[in-house]
Amino acid sequence: MSEQPPHTVVLGVGNELYRDEGVGVVVARLLAEEGTAPGVQVVEGALGGINLLFEMEGAQRVIVVDAVDMGAAPGTVRVFTPQEVEVVPPAMIASLHQVGLEQVLELGQLIGVQPQVHIVGIQPEEVAPGFELTATVTQAVPEALAAVRRLLAETAEPDH
Repeated sequence: MSEQPPHTVVLGVGNELYRDEGVGVVVARLLAEEGTAPGVQVVEGALGGINLLFEMEGAQRVIVVDAVDMGAAPGTVRVFTPQEVEVVPPAMIASLHQVGLEQVLELGQLIGVQPQVHIVGIQPEEVAPGFELTATVTQAVPEALAAVRRLLAETAEPDH
């Protein structure tokens, strides 16, 4: 008997070797430690890229938590959908690990992986080699966690 896919996947993405770039992974780890309702899977998607499709497969909803340069003050937390983002096509993609979230979602549509997606974006202060988040982004982690919890509490809207 095959295991049923989770209803909702929370994907914390980022690279913890580049300070604030790793905030999505930190938020996912804290959420996993707290525990979630049945049907929710929390994934630390540190590698990101094309591998994220496998994590999203079968899910009805996906909540992505990531450092996002929104041109806002460092530590700003915003929730949005991919449709609310102006996507600038990437230049050349050298490897599958360099595939951005936008390209993963587009590829997902082509192969039938089309969950409802929300992004919890945290404006980084510093993306540079280092293992710790900046103090400003560390202070934003509880707000990002609260945003994820609010999204998890919402029931998925039925398709009309």
